Amino acid sequence: MSSKSRKFLFNAILGISIFGQAGITSATELGSFLVRLEGAYNASASRFASSVDKVTTFNSTIRNSKLNGYGAGIGFGYVASEEIWTDITLSFNNYKTKLDKTKTNIQQVRNSNITGMLNGYYGFNMNNKISPYVMIGMGPAITQSKITPPDTGMVINSNPALTDVKGEIKSKHTTYIAYQTGLGVSLKVMESIALDISYRIGNDHVAKYTIPSTGLTAPAKLILKPKSTFKQSLLFGVNIAF
Repeated sequence: MSSKSRKFLFNAILGISIFGQAGITSATELGSFLVRLEGAYNASASRFASSVDKVTTFNSTIRNSKLNGYGAGIGFGYVASEEIWTDITLSFNNYKTKLDKTKTNIQQVRNSNITGMLNGYYGFNMNNKISPYVMIGMGPAITQSKITPPDTGMVINSNPALTDVKGEIKSKHTTYIAYQTGLGVSLKVMESIALDISYRIGNDHVAKYTIPSTGLTAPAKLILKPKSTFKQSLLFGVNIAF
């Protein structure tokens, strides 16, 4: 593939990359390809709107203050110029939290997701050893969640009808569109290697639960329907150009 063809392909990919996650680059030559490794600390919040079938009987939303965890990813990219580059990154994230005890006795929520993100980046003063950048990207994600009620059974808003719901409960896999944007600083350590620290914001999602309970009027089922939430991430990474 010629240099002009590769540049055209990059511009076409970057044109559809409209939201995203953080990334890194170095002041590499036009036409370089990149391999990216990253690790992240993530913080968000989970909310569950509880109901039985379509009739709201528990009358509120279960909330928690924090959903914290770690992530790791690998990506492949292309440098179109000293200021512009792109990558496609596959990342895995795992979270856990405790919920508001005034609303529920659920002890913990665990959530994991896999995300494929198409990212576009713009760097400033990339000829310098230390260079700031901004980014934006978007991609599909799949998530699964687990909740852990105590041995005495689940209680929501002091409702005793769910005390038969015990042990770990798994949700079904749920897909959604993830989007993030961010800014960071790249540190060039070699001509083809750069380290990076960045901050990004985006969306997060916890999967939906449908839980049968003998304490509910048949054939009703408890539905915990999570809401999409705001996510913040502190990310560390390395890009290797070749």
